[in-house]
Amino acid sequence: MTFSSGTTPAASYDELHRGSNIYQGIRFLRHYLIESINSTKFADRLAKHRTFSESVNLTRVRNNRQTNDFRIFKKLSNNYLELLDDEDDFNVIINVGESSNVKIFRAHSTILKYRLLYFRNELTNINRDKNNIKTVNLNNVTIQQFEIIIKYIYGGIVSLKDHDTSFVFDLMVMTYEFLFEELAKHLETYLIETKASWLRLHFSKVFQKSLQNNKFQETKLV
Repeated sequence: MTFSSGTTPAASYDELHRGSNIYQGIRFLRHYLIESINSTKFADRLAKHRTFSESVNLTRVRNNRQTNDFRIFKKLSNNYLELLDDEDDFNVIINVGESSNVKIFRAHSTILKYRLLYFRNELTNINRDKNNIKTVNLNNVTIQQFEIIIKYIYGGIVSLKDHDTSFVFDLMVMTYEFLFEELAKHLETYLIETKASWLRLHFSKVFQKSLQNNKFQETKLV
């Protein structure tokens, strides 16, 4: 899957959580399971979602043709992904994982801040070292999860073919927690449209995660 995105407006971490939109996707999955996939009500909601997405994409294509814009995203995506392998020109180090299982990612503050609000807030509060490098430690994210996220940040590409549905669900939850709603919503739609049987079979996991997130919102952010 290949996605493109815009810039996220500045806002504080707490403000976005209080806005009650961060866990909207998880609650949507919960309502989906409760109403069931055959529910007329849910079918109408999903149809409206698809119609809106299709109309937006169609409008973009038409606008590009009318203005004679040529957007070669694949080449641009590959160029940005190559930056991840550049060990000379970077100013952020991201340590992902726990204890002995840690992987170091080298990145660029400008790209991180404009692509992901979490990093915009985080990097603002971190001082540079003597080499002008900022270091971010992500202990609650797995290396596999972050490899997908960093490639999406730079190249707008997500490949899920080598990952099971449980991994995709956990990735979606984590992306909502990191305020990466753009990617989270794509994962949410992917689960609903292609993994309906898994969602029903693992109803307790989805429901429990929803309860945990609602509780987090009520106890820590009110």
